[in-house]
Amino acid sequence: MTHSPLTDLIHDTSTFFQTGFFFDTPLSLQKVKTPPPQLVAPPKVMKKAPPPEKPVEKQPTPVKKPAAPPRSTLMEKHLPHVEFLAETPPPPQVAILVADREDLPFLKGLASAIQSRFCPVKLLDTEVLKKRGGVDAFFSENRFSLILSREELSLKEQVILLASIETYQKNTDRKKELWSSICQKLSSPKSS
Repeated sequence: MTHSPLTDLIHDTSTFFQTGFFFDTPLSLQKVKTPPPQLVAPPKVMKKAPPPEKPVEKQPTPVKKPAAPPRSTLMEKHLPHVEFLAETPPPPQVAILVADREDLPFLKGLASAIQSRFCPVKLLDTEVLKKRGGVDAFFSENRFSLILSREELSLKEQVILLASIETYQKNTDRKKELWSSICQKLSSPKSS
């Protein structure tokens, strides 16, 4: 049987310890002496002192501030040259009256342009308004900054009378005039 140097080393080491050459008695017969157990005192439990009582502080009496005058009064006092509105004006809004369904594609494009540049737009069917009590009755209850219509209206609001839609589709100069009048009326301070 061939022995490798490692197995020879392990064999020699185990024989050395078994013979007890290094010790008075072989290891298997030696008694290991362990020190006797020592008595350890239990840890002392430290009681925490109760937290010191906080002195009772007197609550400060609230100081009553004199009532401030309304903002409008202050603003009028410090800015006498500025005219203030009593109520907030409604946001601007445009109404486009649709009398003929064939005009709807052009009017939707116009509404989209106004809405992207200025303010919200409502497309209103003239026939439906007439059935519900009339166009004038509707506009007396609802405020609009500008009304675009092909029909003559007896209203206080700003109204732009539209020509036939074919006119705007065929003549770009008329279309530009319409857009510039819309821009002018919606840009003016009296439009709302």
